[in-house]
Amino acid sequence: MTTKPNIAVLDVHPKFVLELAYGIRDPRELAEEYGYTLAEWEKLKAYEPFIKAVDARKAELTATGVTFRMKSAMMA
Repeated sequence: MTTKPNIAVLDVHPKFVLELAYGIRDPRELAEEYGYTLAEWEKLKAYEPFIKAVDARKAELTATGVTFRMKSAMMA
């Protein structure tokens, strides 16, 4: 069982969730840019509602083809 972080999922910036879902950048670097300490990030990344939010965003991006187009553009 994971412990609930002090940060509510609703307090997490939607753009942070989106950037994590893109999967292009290192999550720890993104967390730092959004003001999370390493300890907060460790708790947040193990928090089930947060994981579900990122996974839902990934599914949305995949369904619309956004991730494929982004990766293709990066390789070009």
